[in-house]
Amino acid sequence: MLNFLKNIFGGNRLERLQKKADGMENSPEKMAILQEIVEIVDKQGNVEAQFNARLALHEAATSDGTSAMMIELFDWLLVQIDTYDGLEWWTVLWMYKWHIWNLANNYDTPLAELEATIDDYERRLEAIDESLRPVHHLRRGIALPMGRHDVAQEEFAHWKQSPEGNFADCAACEIDTEVDYYIYLGDDEQALKTAGPLLMEQMGCSEVPHLTFARVLKPLMRLGRMDRAEECHKKGWPMIEGRRFGAEVAPLHLLYLTRIGDFDRGAKILDGMLTMAANMNTQYSQMLIYDGIAIFLERAAAAGKFPRNPRLPDKLATFSAPLLDTPNPLVDVSPLKSDPQAMTQWFRDEADAAAELFDRRNGNTFCSEQLAANVRLVDIG
Repeated sequence: MLNFLKNIFGGNRLERLQKKADGMENSPEKMAILQEIVEIVDKQGNVEAQFNARLALHEAATSDGTSAMMIELFDWLLVQIDTYDGLEWWTVLWMYKWHIWNLANNYDTPLAELEATIDDYERRLEAIDESLRPVHHLRRGIALPMGRHDVAQEEFAHWKQSPEGNFADCAACEIDTEVDYYIYLGDDEQALKTAGPLLMEQMGCSEVPHLTFARVLKPLMRLGRMDRAEECHKKGWPMIEGRRFGAEVAPLHLLYLTRIGDFDRGAKILDGMLTMAANMNTQYSQMLIYDGIAIFLERAAAAGKFPRNPRLPDKLATFSAPLLDTPNPLVDVSPLKSDPQAMTQWFRDEADAAAELFDRRNGNTFCSEQLAANVRLVDIG
């Protein structure tokens, strides 16, 4: 999408920056280059160049940007397609799904705002005579972690009956989210049956079955099928290690190793989880990471196997004292490195505080109940 910029401003610094960005994987360094490109094209005042530069920046931000940055970028893009003809409106409509997930996974998005945003997406799809399948998919997926299972079941039925259209997720992703649906409802056997083609790698994409191998650890543990869980852990962890898209399910790998008491392997994964915690851009995933770390550290300490020198970042986001103008400010946690008990308690308190904030937004206690269920999950047997 940045190729357009070359046609307008070729042969100068902008072209050199574009070439450099085009050859890079998503990273903080690439984001810095794309932000400089945005600054340059903003000075030029060409709307299409500004639009394409921000599309590229938003794509990179999904891996390495903040939630607030992605929301701001998307809001700007949405205004442009409503104002000017000839822009890539279909790309923005595809990205709209990511935007809604991002809003849902941050407790400071009021439910009324979230619902209004989904309604707007629905209206836009209807205006171009598109299938509402992705809308039902979103409403189902968002309702599940809120504990609104009646809504999720209703939307699941609508989703099943909707034609595919042009904005639905790929077949592998849709099956993976169907697996998630059955897990939330407690239908573990159906979840594993649905996951079969993904676990056998008969189909997939850039994120599936990576997510699925982690996702099924929960039903496998609940059913006591630990040999199969071991297979899924060994296969799945390397697929998502260090990758932000897997953050929401990555703690299940740590919970599995906690459940079987393998604190040596768990310590290696812990370092990866701590890195994820320092680079997370959605509050819901961060809550689950903090909870997984807390449970592991609690059980490791009880077994006399507290990890040596865990790679705790110097700063992490806090939920226990959110500021009105800066949700989840970074706090210095470096003193915890020399105090295992305080470190463990910090992660437990932060996970619980995050769950309370989501519960307050959602109007129930479902998130707190989910964290309690994770504790019971590792204590079974």
